[in-house]
Amino acid sequence: MDVYQPDLHPILYEFNFTEAISSVTNLASGRGHKAQGRDRTQLAYWNPLQPGLAIWGVFWTMIFILFNGYQVFFEWNTQNFLTAYINIPIFFGLWIGWSLYMRQPFWRGEEMDFVTVCLTASAFANMLAHSRDSQGIPTIEETDSPEEPPRNLGEKIFNAVF
Repeated sequence: MDVYQPDLHPILYEFNFTEAISSVTNLASGRGHKAQGRDRTQLAYWNPLQPGLAIWGVFWTMIFILFNGYQVFFEWNTQNFLTAYINIPIFFGLWIGWSLYMRQPFWRGEEMDFVTVCLTASAFANMLAHSRDSQGIPTIEETDSPEEPPRNLGEKIFNAVF
């Protein structure tokens, strides 16, 4: 009796593209910080292994994307090939199409804005409540709300686990 095994190739591809673009975005942000003479060690989430980790991430996710469906080349099957690799042209087609449609240029490092930020309504209200004369990106203290203590046994267990 055959058991149905779902094909996870599309899900894995989307995860790989997401990880690759996240790493590319990190590299671009680092380029912008360097071009503007900003110190990345002053950021809330700074890692001394950057940009090496981002380059490592781009390299390995590209390897995973390209070799994820390598089995199809040993025994050719057009359906399996399309299943394994159709997401590559779809991704780049959507990305290039969106860029052309919206006429979005790539920002140079000097043009990147690290000062102003578009806040959600709740974050903006929280920022205003803590600091009326704040300019630019709020600090972590300005946006974080105090942690509420657990009220019952279920919340205590939840806090202990997570």
